[in-house]
Amino acid sequence: MAVKAHPIVLLTGAGFTQNFGGFLADQMWEKILNQPVVYQTHSLRQTMLSQDNDLNFEKLYSLLRRRHESEYPPFLNALDLTFRQLDEVVRRNAKNSADCQINLEGLALFFRQFEPAGGQTKGFIFSLNQDLLFERMVYKGVPYLPGVQNELQCQKVDETRDIQKLRIPAEINLSFESLNVIKIHG
Repeated sequence: MAVKAHPIVLLTGAGFTQNFGGFLADQMWEKILNQPVVYQTHSLRQTMLSQDNDLNFEKLYSLLRRRHESEYPPFLNALDLTFRQLDEVVRRNAKNSADCQINLEGLALFFRQFEPAGGQTKGFIFSLNQDLLFERMVYKGVPYLPGVQNELQCQKVDETRDIQKLRIPAEINLSFESLNVIKIHG
């Protein structure tokens, strides 16, 4: 299926949401390491503090997942708690520009540059970020998440909604709206 893309696309790199309180990789490591479940699991704490994983939580996730060790469940728990903290910060700041010193109206205007004016052309924002900034921001022309069920689309995620884990099926019928967010991290 050929898709005609708007000539301007946006790629947000790591750190894009730092102005909204988002965590950088080293801050994610710190937050995970300081979760109570890590303190309660001595072997996990020792593994995290070893130099083998280069303070890279994604590398450690992959390692623990492959080894199926007893450290994997508590690490997942710590990771889940950390992503919930991240979401709380981003959710609060994506709704209240005074907290993060960002002109949200200006940001929404910026995002609209990537939305085609009409016709069959589709707009795209590619994001390396793992947070839910786009899903939490509400502005005209809310981006669409291809492959995600309708009830979990951006316009349906409100500020009180809990994070739901979701798996994209191996085969999906991709349909694109006028403005789409493609998450390409992880």
